[in-house]
Amino acid sequence: METSKEEFIRNLEKLRKNETSVPAELLRTKYQEAYNKLRREICSFANEFMKACAIGGIRVLKTDMSILPKIQTAANDKEIWRRASLAIFRDKSYPEFEAAALALHQKVQDVYIPYFRLYCHRLEDGTIHSDILDLDWDSKNRIWKGVTADGRPCWSSYIPYEEER
Repeated sequence: METSKEEFIRNLEKLRKNETSVPAELLRTKYQEAYNKLRREICSFANEFMKACAIGGIRVLKTDMSILPKIQTAANDKEIWRRASLAIFRDKSYPEFEAAALALHQKVQDVYIPYFRLYCHRLEDGTIHSDILDLDWDSKNRIWKGVTADGRPCWSSYIPYEEER
């Protein structure tokens, strides 16, 4: 069963109430099973959310996967993961947890965007093309556009193209 953001926030509140209302000894003994299950559910959602924020949607070329170790290093930033853990288990704060997840996303994007832009180039007709997306940049609408193999139009708002400054 997939946990929603709202359920995650309710679980954080339930954890906070349990830890402030129930003696620690009872949480470790009488209520250990339920308490540990709640903590596992919270941890599972947090891990999946952090991973999705960090690497969700990242695309690389099969012919150049050299960026993957750098992305992995950025996605495993111990300090950011520590902040996320403290936000959850010490502070029981979704906004602080979300801020840590967004910091992880930004750290990965800082590594990934230069790689992505290496594979954007101007075609002879002046169109900007992304080899990673196999789409062309539509500067008027600020989206990547193309046509599927079966002739249907497709588009993506992936990473906006920006001229080098």
